[in-house]
Amino acid sequence: MGWRAERRWDRSPIRAAGLMVLGNLVIYAIGVPVLAWTLGMSAGDALFYGAIVFIPWDLFKVVVAAGLLPLAWRLVGTRGSQP
Repeated sequence: MGWRAERRWDRSPIRAAGLMVLGNLVIYAIGVPVLAWTLGMSAGDALFYGAIVFIPWDLFKVVVAAGLLPLAWRLVGTRGSQP
């Protein structure tokens, strides 16, 4: 995700949201199996407790952050050009 951000994929809200969703999917892909293995959960329970219960809040955070990130880049860009 950082590689894509370095190439300015995070400058529009849609692309920023896409990057954030991909980042969350990577976290889920690693975290759910680790949760199942360390706690001895079934795959279904680990998926539910390790990902599904977090999806609504993660989507909320993605929407808010994707909306604010391009604004932050514009602010940094205007301040960075001042002497």
